[in-house]
Amino acid sequence: MLASRLSLIELLAALLDREIVVVCGLPAVGKSDLLARLAARCDALGHPVSLLLWDSIRIRVESVCGTSGRDQATEEVRRLAGAWSRGAIGRWARERAPGSRMMVEAPLIGGRLSELAQPQDDDAEALLARALFVVPVPSVDLRRQMIHERHETHERGNGPTPVDAPARVIASLWTEMRAAARALAIDDSPDYSPALYAGVYQYALRHRDIRILDVVRLDDPRPASADPSEHIPSHPEVRALMSVVTGAHTLRAVWYAP
Repeated sequence: MLASRLSLIELLAALLDREIVVVCGLPAVGKSDLLARLAARCDALGHPVSLLLWDSIRIRVESVCGTSGRDQATEEVRRLAGAWSRGAIGRWARERAPGSRMMVEAPLIGGRLSELAQPQDDDAEALLARALFVVPVPSVDLRRQMIHERHETHERGNGPTPVDAPARVIASLWTEMRAAARALAIDDSPDYSPALYAGVYQYALRHRDIRILDVVRLDDPRPASADPSEHIPSHPEVRALMSVVTGAHTLRAVWYAP
């Protein structure tokens, strides 16, 4: 079954009846810009916004695990981040204020919060089952522009920021995407392909309500909004999960296929 495609206007309208939106995808596809626009729209509609972001969670978990500064998160960090995130969503579902919304950044690839795509028997599942999962898919030219701008920022000595994937990581993740595409009998491509990218994510999110957002241009600067609250694990929370996750929780054999 093909995922529905929608415009940004249609996505913003969908916020009226969705408690949670999960934005998934590779680095340099526009996830952060999209999350900022969604949060601003919710703020304009009077809905308090909570954020749950892979990058922020990873940084906190790495600080506890002693693995900060690496290009890519270790398997332990990914497992801890995923387990904590489902717990955090479950707590938010029980305690949230009326009318509030949650915006989630979950890359999925390589097991980066891929637990959110897996149906599980826990307090988060009912909310995730009715969540909207969005995959922004830029055109070939636009993604090339996005990556070029990251490179230019790095060359000027202004980045990448701690949450921006460097060029070597972006290349490595595309290699992972190609491997997934071959396993799923999706046409391979050595270079970025919107069809390959969307096809793999559609399969990874086959248990969720997924929409593909075609991104063909860079919009104006991100709109300003009230500062949303952000869910980040505490050091004690991470330490409490370490023995449980290390002993019992395992990643899927491949991130896109439970």
